[in-house]
Amino acid sequence: MNSNDRLRGWVGLLLLSVGQSYWGAAVFAADSTVSRTRSQDIAVIIWGGIPGSGGQPSPFELVEHHRRASTLPADGMVFNLTHAGGYFVDDGFSTTPQRFVYSEIKPDIDTWRSLQLGNLEQNFVRVNIGMVPDCLGNDAAWKMVLDNVALAARCARECGATGLMLDSEMYQCYNTGVAPFRYAGHPELTFEEYKLHVRRRGRQFMEAVNSQMPDAKLMVTFATSSACRPAENPKALLTYNIMALMPAFVDGLMDQATARNEIIDVFEGAYGFQSRAEFARARTLIKQTAAELSADPVRYRKMIRVGFGLFIHGGAGENSLQADFTKNTQTPEQLYNTLRFASEFSDGYVWLYSLPWLKLPSAYLQAIEEFRRQKASLSARWVFQAKRMEISNSSSASVSGAGRQNWFFSGDYVSLSTVPQGGPLNSKGSVTFWSRSDRKLPAGVYEVLVDLIHANVKKHNAGSPPDDRNGSFSYRVSLRPGSAGRLSFKRGSGDGFISYHPVDADNCNPGGVGPVELTNFIAYGYHAPGGSTGPIELSDAKLSDIRFEFRDDESLNYGTVGVRSITLVPLKFQRPGEPE
Repeated sequence: MNSNDRLRGWVGLLLLSVGQSYWGAAVFAADSTVSRTRSQDIAVIIWGGIPGSGGQPSPFELVEHHRRASTLPADGMVFNLTHAGGYFVDDGFSTTPQRFVYSEIKPDIDTWRSLQLGNLEQNFVRVNIGMVPDCLGNDAAWKMVLDNVALAARCARECGATGLMLDSEMYQCYNTGVAPFRYAGHPELTFEEYKLHVRRRGRQFMEAVNSQMPDAKLMVTFATSSACRPAENPKALLTYNIMALMPAFVDGLMDQATARNEIIDVFEGAYGFQSRAEFARARTLIKQTAAELSADPVRYRKMIRVGFGLFIHGGAGENSLQADFTKNTQTPEQLYNTLRFASEFSDGYVWLYSLPWLKLPSAYLQAIEEFRRQKASLSARWVFQAKRMEISNSSSASVSGAGRQNWFFSGDYVSLSTVPQGGPLNSKGSVTFWSRSDRKLPAGVYEVLVDLIHANVKKHNAGSPPDDRNGSFSYRVSLRPGSAGRLSFKRGSGDGFISYHPVDADNCNPGGVGPVELTNFIAYGYHAPGGSTGPIELSDAKLSDIRFEFRDDESLNYGTVGVRSITLVPLKFQRPGEPE
């Protein structure tokens, strides 16, 4: 685990700022677009990796493995349909589609029905829409596509599936000039004129689905949000985006959708996400920014739901996890936290692409299962905004500058620093936060998360000993003296200060510019980096009893630590009469 991973983890813990505001009202995020879906409603979906990669399995491929698959920590899977000559998804939805009839797919339906899949109840039939014919003209080819769409929906219904996974990646079409959602090859039409043809295809597509499966959920891997301008080029011409026409297709889907349908942007762009901030930005992109590309932004915001795809690998693509977890894109601990962050901003689904499920190391399986077990309690949290808490500083009277305030407001943060106020933030002085609310906290086991930034956390005597310039800050949680509450620490934690040591001397973002942001840094919890701390257990405590304290261990040299919020996430509530 590298320093950034540890830093990300530590900050998350401190953020465990009692998942409610200091008045006790539940706070899930400041952004009004954040999902109000409870975490227990989030389904984990498998896509690929049983037994192979990519879009597998088909029902026949799953026969040998369905009993093992039924024990996996997931809620459903994406599966392919086949015919005698190959995959239905390849041959039925291509630039030169073949038309199939029910009898050719019926053996797959019968096989699927024979499988015992346990908790895998929310399943989706894969349909490739990124390689279908150009949407202008090609009426005969599109008639075959639409017939196949209706057939796929019928098969999904008879398999007891939840809906269709619309894979809109264009694969071999990237360099061909003309593709269904790419505006190219039609100089006789304006962009606005061509959008009308694509929207018509979207209406026809949804009509074909509903003719056989009127309650279908449609997941789309690259939906309207994929056509947004890139952040690094906000003035880019929309017509040059390879997915420029996707908003028109989604508008067509919405035109024909009923109240029984759901259309979900399951955002494959989240493959590499690890931080809460990334998921928050992606939700805003999907729900707000992308809405402006729709012909009816108000309807779009009401109808389009949000999901996320994650891809964990060992550097060589599909099924490439390495035995040394630190060489994978995410360790088990990181995956657990990523699932938590994704669930906070999803409207129902998180899918995992091409993990080697049948050979997946137990640590990864346990991380996913632990998320699934805890997701009900993860929906409740108490979040304290630092600026709205009571704040005090303490230092020995013998310390130079004793009594001087060593914190100040900086935007959304409360900054703790030796400058500009000059008060002592060191091993003999600290800053303490506590809630103003006397509301009683439910008895239970909690993780503590902290949302903070830091910069220049280095020793005042940088280089002594040689090559050691790195300072540290530390934190602890305690109860107010005289409190009737009880606080205990699970294995790995204790009542003393816990130190965090950034390993880069300047402790800034790449290039040495700006502070490092640690969102949902896990200060206390089972999934703190390296398992270095355990969660805390609280009973009979008021919110105002809980003290969150920070200090500098090795004399900050113009260093700053900024705290934005502290969050308490329950892992387990103690039920009345349950032994402690």
